[in-house]
Amino acid sequence: MKGLLTVLLVLMMSGLPAKPTAPPTVQLALLIDLSGSMDGLLTQAQTQLWQLLNYTHRFQYAGQPPQVEVAVLTYGNESGADNGHIELISDFTRDIDAVADRLFVLQAIGSVEYCGLALQRALDSLSWRKEARFRGLFIVGNEGFDQGPVDFRQSCRQADSLGIIVNTIYCGAHDRGIGEGWSAGASAGGGRYTHMEQDIDLDRLRTPYDQKLVELYLKYMDSDLSGPTLQPNPYYYLPDGKISPAFRDRIIYKFRYDPPPPALMDTIDLQHWQPDSLSRRQLPPHLQKLEEGPLRWELLKRSQERDLTRRTLQHYIRQAEEYLETVLQPEELEQTLSLAIQGIMREQLLAAGFSR
Repeated sequence: MKGLLTVLLVLMMSGLPAKPTAPPTVQLALLIDLSGSMDGLLTQAQTQLWQLLNYTHRFQYAGQPPQVEVAVLTYGNESGADNGHIELISDFTRDIDAVADRLFVLQAIGSVEYCGLALQRALDSLSWRKEARFRGLFIVGNEGFDQGPVDFRQSCRQADSLGIIVNTIYCGAHDRGIGEGWSAGASAGGGRYTHMEQDIDLDRLRTPYDQKLVELYLKYMDSDLSGPTLQPNPYYYLPDGKISPAFRDRIIYKFRYDPPPPALMDTIDLQHWQPDSLSRRQLPPHLQKLEEGPLRWELLKRSQERDLTRRTLQHYIRQAEEYLETVLQPEELEQTLSLAIQGIMREQLLAAGFSR
């Protein structure tokens, strides 16, 4: 009898819906060389962060998209001699706007690059999460990997013992990076070595749809009843007035993977709307004075315009993504920072059980 009850209980429980699991976490730490020769690297970190995030979000683990956390440390800084010329820019966070803002105020004017010490600081100071499905560290620079008071092999072995992958990216020729010890660093850290080119033409990273895509996004964000909800970051415009590719990539990321909370306009059920369901104080001043009929008509018109803007924006996002994937093919571009990291992450995420 007891056995029969056990079987019945198992059968009943098997019919229950599966308990939802937490989204898989991807932790991505960037260690960036800020010595005086690294202007090109810094520019790429500033302009390609969102592109890298868009790429990472294409992966899934057990059918779930990842939650991506980014951390940034810089080494080779001009200041901070008592700290090994290393600075923590941001611990792991999903607030990528805050990370991007910090990146845009940095300058590459330092001189002392201690890779082994920078790796050790990243391991000791960042909030690594044991439950993360992927924990990857990417150190980028162009001087000898063995400089400084800490043996890089010691730091890399420590990372490997913690399940943190150390990947190295040399700014310059591939073979020269091997000679400077960057390949040895990746081998010791259980990761991969590659190289990148610093000097790139940002014009080559643009698409014909960027300007329209930005205009539509700003129009959409400003179309809520509560007024404008976005202040464009001045860093997303280049000195010549052109839109930075980072602005386009940020819009794609925000629209696809990190949408804002529902706007007031989106919460109104215009089919069953009643005047008392919306406080007049929530409306712009010129709408507060309208009678019920004209107000209902105005809200309906705004809702239709907002929906049209949203659908048009989706179209231009698809156009831009298609252009980036088919016209600006990776093999036709220089080995940029984002492409270097993407090539490594694809291999390592698939090995960690992710799929595309």
